[in-house]
Amino acid sequence: MPTVSIELDPSLTRVLAQRSQPIDAEIQEALVWDMYRRTELSSGQAAGILGMERLAFHRRDSEMGIPYIRYGEDELLLEIEAGFSAFGVTFL
Repeated sequence: MPTVSIELDPSLTRVLAQRSQPIDAEIQEALVWDMYRRTELSSGQAAGILGMERLAFHRRDSEMGIPYIRYGEDELLLEIEAGFSAFGVTFL
């Protein structure tokens, strides 16, 4: 895995040092969640990087207040229509 060096504020490193997880793991996890929240990573990519099953990942994103479904109204209606049509049912 590539290594990146960053400088952190000393007060931040003191807080991170008190946690049970190594600092590099804390930072990677925070970065993955942030990239997922910004839709730069899919849930599958983020879950894989974090070593989580997708169901556990979605439970955690729900706890963090990150919406599971992030569709606009038109996009959501298209998805619903596609789901119904897959079963031969007409939607609206």
